Amino acid sequence: MVNVSKRQLPEKVENELIKQLSALIVAQQNTRESRNLIFDLFTPAERVVFIKRVGIIALIQRGYSHNAISEALHVSDTTVAKVANDLDRGKYAAIAATLERREYRESILGILESLITFGFNPQQRLRKQIRKDIESWRAGSK
Repeated sequence: MVNVSKRQLPEKVENELIKQLSALIVAQQNTRESRNLIFDLFTPAERVVFIKRVGIIALIQRGYSHNAISEALHVSDTTVAKVANDLDRGKYAAIAATLERREYRESILGILESLITFGFNPQQRLRKQIRKDIESWRAGSK
């Protein structure tokens, strides 16, 4: 876990800092610059956490059970349940909406394929089912 000062930033200051960080992210002109920014800002562990979180959200949206997601992405059932609960409460609305947009579908599918193919070793049946779903999603079906 990240060590953060116990002193809270005033909400106005935090909002301004988030605005500035957002401008920095948007200023990236291409994938290489975006990748470099991610590598500069986040530790390897933080990058994996964010990637897995996107994978969890995508698989929840595809209707996978918590157990299947946990097994496929090598995360705890508690982690999947927390993300699902937060998603139900609208916490990841922007991410969920982005995952549904056709122009981002290929990137998301690439993340899922990489997670199940290279990063982890879920049971063969589950891997085949996820790949089958990825292909149908790639073809445009929900």
